[in-house]
Amino acid sequence: MIGCGVGKHHNTNKGILKNRTVRINIPSADMLEKTDYCGLVSGKDTDKSGMLDIFCGGPGRPASMIREYPPLPGYRLVNTVECPTNNFSTSETVASNTKEIYLTNGHPDSKKMNLLLLTMPDNRYTGVSVSTWVMPGRQGKTLNNDIISFRL
Repeated sequence: MIGCGVGKHHNTNKGILKNRTVRINIPSADMLEKTDYCGLVSGKDTDKSGMLDIFCGGPGRPASMIREYPPLPGYRLVNTVECPTNNFSTSETVASNTKEIYLTNGHPDSKKMNLLLLTMPDNRYTGVSVSTWVMPGRQGKTLNNDIISFRL
């Protein structure tokens, strides 16, 4: 499971509540500049659609994914707690997707992905390295050309 807080005024929050699904697009270090820009500039005021290759996971998976980002975990919304300025959503992992270049022995390899996380309130990007996020014996299938989907 994962939890994330999103400002009530963000379109992302509205999409989570409407679709009851969440995609956490985790960038690699080489996507830092574009990621930071997209996080700072509102889609209400600026068309950011040409900056990244965005697609949806198909029927029943309305949440957007960013093709350039290495891991693309998908979550089913379990609960939302309303706070004064944010909603905190807890979600259950239902699928994970990645490109074949980020696999080692058929499993996602975070070291190859070179992942970043933005922490708050210090507003710093931090590198992340974990050994694996798919259990042995789980099989992947191709989703949207070069994206591999893993059922958990």
